Amino acid sequence: MQMLRRAAGSLCVLLALVLPMPCEALVVGTYNMEYFSVTGEERFTPEEVQAVAKKILSSKADILALQEVADQGSLFFLVARYLPGWSFRINDTRGKQDLAFLWNTNTVATAGSVRPIFRGETYRDPRRGSIVLFDKPPLHGAFIEKGTGFRFGMVNVHLKSSSTLGQRDRREALEYSRRKRDAQIDRLNAFAKGAREPLFILGDFNDPDAEADFPLLTLEDGFSYDARGTNLDYVGYVHMVRGPSWRVYEVEGSVPSRAFRNRGSP
Repeated sequence: MQMLRRAAGSLCVLLALVLPMPCEALVVGTYNMEYFSVTGEERFTPEEVQAVAKKILSSKADILALQEVADQGSLFFLVARYLPGWSFRINDTRGKQDLAFLWNTNTVATAGSVRPIFRGETYRDPRRGSIVLFDKPPLHGAFIEKGTGFRFGMVNVHLKSSSTLGQRDRREALEYSRRKRDAQIDRLNAFAKGAREPLFILGDFNDPDAEADFPLLTLEDGFSYDARGTNLDYVGYVHMVRGPSWRVYEVEGSVPSRAFRNRGSP
């Protein structure tokens, strides 16, 4: 399953994976929450947080990869107040764009550690020299589907954006962003190649033309980024064979009060 979207309305894109055992579908997804916070000037009101929770529940997700969460306290408020029976893990960096996993404890449990990977790794850019590879290190977790014992890993990613804000040379800034994303995907390719069990690599790739050595699923109709008419969000997978029971679908995830104020999504 996969959650997508922002600016003009948040979409939740879901990959429903029916396991080869007598159980309900496992639904995994990715959702860019766009600076989700319950504190500060741009905080989500309690009503808006409740609306986000309703969107998550309506998606039928079992587990979500979240991007752009401001802090652990904001997710704690969401879960404690509006999502009983859910749990989360976050890489709280004290920034405003942290990565997290959120799951329904009735259907999914952790089966190992949840931790950031590739932290501190660098690559050599041909124009800028040695550069930190991931400003937001991907978050890796091991999980199990309770009904069947199906074990799977997840890597939550938020790759380099194409923002040119504050850059004098817009063309070079865009080319640099592309080079860095390519280097990030190369690292993910290597990680996927070394995987020994089912693995989802999913999140905000910030690239409408993302390519990887592993299969990438996204929306066939519609867009994960309506403002630009593009798809930036993907669900990749390794050591699984896509069957006829798999499907990708979207759920409207926007919070009208925030979209009306042009504060992005949800």
